[in-house]
Amino acid sequence: MEISKNKSAIYTWILVSGAIILLILSRLILHIPNFAPVSAMALFAGTMLTRNLRNLLMMLGVIVLSDLAIELSHPGQGFYSAQPFVYASYAIIYGIGAYGLKSRLNIIGGIAGTLASTLIFFVVSNFGVWAVAGQANEMYPHTLGGLIACYTAAIPFLRPTFLSDMFFSGVFFGAFALISQAQLRTEKAGI
Repeated sequence: MEISKNKSAIYTWILVSGAIILLILSRLILHIPNFAPVSAMALFAGTMLTRNLRNLLMMLGVIVLSDLAIELSHPGQGFYSAQPFVYASYAIIYGIGAYGLKSRLNIIGGIAGTLASTLIFFVVSNFGVWAVAGQANEMYPHTLGGLIACYTAAIPFLRPTFLSDMFFSGVFFGAFALISQAQLRTEKAGI
C-alpha cells in the first residue's frame, strides 16, 4: 500500500511539474492573448498538491518567475501596477482547488471550479486595474461609473480567458485521470 501511495505522489509531482513547465513556456512564446494555462495551473495545483503555504508560495513563485522572464524579454509587459491583484486572484483560485475541489473532484466540480476561476480572475484583476493602474493613467476614475467602465472594457477578454481555462483544466485534469487509470491497471496486473 505504501508503494502505491509513493507512486501516486510521484505521478502527481510529475504532472504538476509538467503543468509548471507548460505554464512557463506558454507565457514566453507567442500565443493568443488571454489564452494561457495560468489559472488552470493554479486550480490544478491547489487540487493535487498538499494543502500548505509552501505549495501555494511555490505556485505563485513560478508565476512570478514567468512574469520576470516576460519582463526581461519584453520590458514593460511582465509587471505592472495591478500585478498584486493578479497574484491574489491566483491564490484564491489555488484555494478553490485546495478547499473546494480536492474532496469532491468530478466533471461537474471541475467545470464549476474552472468557471469560478475565470470569474474570480476577471473580477479581482480588473478591480486592480481600476483601483491602481487605471488611476495612474487616468483611464478609469475612482467612481462607480469608472469601475463599470473598467469591467465593460474587459469583457472582450473574458471569452478567451474562459476558453483557455476550460481547455487547460481539461488537459491537466484529463491527463491526471489517464495517468491514474494507467496506474490502477498496472497495480492490478501486479507490475
